[in-house]
Amino acid sequence: MVEEIRPKEAKERILSGAAICLDVRTKEEIEESNTGHFVWIELSVLAERYAELPKNKEIICLCRSGKRSLAAAEFLCKKGFRAKNLHGGIIAWEREFGK
Repeated sequence: MVEEIRPKEAKERILSGAAICLDVRTKEEIEESNTGHFVWIELSVLAERYAELPKNKEIICLCRSGKRSLAAAEFLCKKGFRAKNLHGGIIAWEREFGK
């Protein structure tokens, strides 16, 4: 089972350099709400591009609400990555920190 992480803790881990945030939303979703500092690999191509991600950092996956990112985190864990799911997705992130 994939561990969930709350936005506040996720931001602390990202800012400390211990983790990166992987945004698996679509291009259209990114255009609506772009954080600008997350790694973007759409879920539909993650199986082809996951090797681009660093294995030496925790990967915090996010999408709009947390469902697709859970699938991404499960996939990455199976591939040997330390992945977590951002609880509540970008909706929770923006509720906590704004756009």
